[in-house]
Amino acid sequence: MRVTIALRHVSPVAPRFDADRPRLAIESELLHQPGITTAVVNLSTEMVYLEFDPTLWSQASLVGAVARAEARAYPHTGATPSPTIDRHERGLGADGRRVAEAIPSLRGETSMSIDGKALGTANALIAAAVFTICSLAVAIAPGASSSFASYALHIDLTALSRQITWGSFVVGLVSLAAVFGGTGLAIAGLYNRLATGRVASSRA
Repeated sequence: MRVTIALRHVSPVAPRFDADRPRLAIESELLHQPGITTAVVNLSTEMVYLEFDPTLWSQASLVGAVARAEARAYPHTGATPSPTIDRHERGLGADGRRVAEAIPSLRGETSMSIDGKALGTANALIAAAVFTICSLAVAIAPGASSSFASYALHIDLTALSRQITWGSFVVGLVSLAAVFGGTGLAIAGLYNRLATGRVASSRA
């Protein structure tokens, strides 16, 4: 699973030649935690991108881990990890809520990121599977298929042609998969844009 979390203690006065030190320190601290496979810090946007095992981490506990990593990377800010963060709770449900309550200043500043390619591919595969099943039903039992469709849609479809060729099947399959795949990409892109904007506005 993926998540983007806002940083809290980015130093605006750090020298340019030292800019990578806190970034690398935060990434190293996070990558040493079990269940976190990717950690990428972007100091210009003040965000950190994480990929993690949702069975080991909740979103709230990741916020705590990021806060602890920042406290070590920027000791001059005076930020100190809370006891809850030090215990490094990773539980879901009630445990996650306890972590969120321990760090209220960070609550609401995270946003989950949707993998557009994965969602689009899943949509396309499901659409292709449904189209294939419907095409087989029409080819095997055209009368029953028309009757069922007429009943479901409240439209008389029994008089429509039901001839299926390999060409029409392939064109229909590819077209429907492309439409649903593109819809998945669009949904993911729109959600990620809106979620990022919400996080940015909450920091303003």
